[in-house]
Amino acid sequence: MFGITEEVKVGIKSQIVIPARIRNNAKVGPGDILIMTSDRNGRISLVKKPADWAKAAFGCCKGAWGDKPLEYLEKERESWD
Repeated sequence: MFGITEEVKVGIKSQIVIPARIRNNAKVGPGDILIMTSDRNGRISLVKKPADWAKAAFGCCKGAWGDKPLEYLEKERESWD
């Protein structure tokens, strides 16, 4: 794993408390919305919902189409003909 890892116990009402070290590191506070997911292997993820999805995703695919994405796109479109 990476980052900070803490162990938490699920309470009688299926609630958990996010440890202070994790909250502080993720800058999570009262009123923040968290997104929880689970995968088919039983792994659970908890992520703070970004205020702006576009800003959060900006640059995530940088370089996916090489150094010249417009040239790549033109070449790809030519192959459709």
